[in-house]
Amino acid sequence: MSNFTNSPLAVLTRLSPNRNSPRNQPITKITIHHTAGNIGLEALGDWLSRPTTQASYNYGISTDGRIGLFVEERNRSWASSSGANDHQAITIGVANNRGAPDWSVSDAAFASLLELCVCICRRNGIVELVYNGTPAGSLTRHNFFSATNCPAPFLQSRFPEIMRRVNEMLAPASTPANIPSQTITPPAAGALYNLHVPLSGFTTAADALANRNPRNTQEAGEYFVFNTSGQAVNITNVKGRAGSWINGALNVSPVPATPTPPTSPENAALTGVADWAADAWLWAMEALQMDGTRPTAQITRQEVMTLLHRLFNLLNR
Repeated sequence: MSNFTNSPLAVLTRLSPNRNSPRNQPITKITIHHTAGNIGLEALGDWLSRPTTQASYNYGISTDGRIGLFVEERNRSWASSSGANDHQAITIGVANNRGAPDWSVSDAAFASLLELCVCICRRNGIVELVYNGTPAGSLTRHNFFSATNCPAPFLQSRFPEIMRRVNEMLAPASTPANIPSQTITPPAAGALYNLHVPLSGFTTAADALANRNPRNTQEAGEYFVFNTSGQAVNITNVKGRAGSWINGALNVSPVPATPTPPTSPENAALTGVADWAADAWLWAMEALQMDGTRPTAQITRQEVMTLLHRLFNLLNR
């Protein structure tokens, strides 16, 4: 049996009495549901905490991307109309930002769903998420076990994408080559965050750390912290609302350019002049009134006559 822990991504805990404690199987699956409405995280927690509801999820995700813990992972939730599935699965209810017929979910909620799935897999030793359209896979649907529309067309159509993206994020991350990085102390949620340089924004923390699937560019400036995951930081212009993930290790203040010392008139005059000719060149510029240009060019006869005339006048002063 797993050494059960709960996801640190949860920002709200409201434990439901609608559960079996403890679960009787190790965690080997994830089952995704939709909430059939745009219900806020606190309201979802209130509803699931009522004994009369007779239902629960391990986690819920609101349209703004926040995650709530409603049944601890060591316990079985009452979500999928299948004790056999739910004793093995972590169940997740995702709020809808639109209603029928598609019951879509927001980008922020979908990004948090991916991040939560990765977190669940890593902590419970699920090396790869498998969706094969049957209850035998490790990514399952409510309508495998009951005559229901859940998880509704929008989420159901994206199960292959969820499997692919989660498995990509489970792969070892690498830092992009030739980009300086630093170790950062994760900032607190809600804190101000100064982005020193423009960085790519990503849907998930894992994508940000792997420099994979960028979705936008976050310009340098001041943001709020929505969440952190290791070196990844979710930054937003609206406090308390999910934004884009960046690799915080790449948020390095630009090194000021070393000012170039001013060129002295003498050094400027010697541009292109060989070292062995430098003294003579400077003397000729001063004594013979040469303009100091074209040190390697051929000399014309009129230039020779001019220099000889100036030298004659110099010697006969």
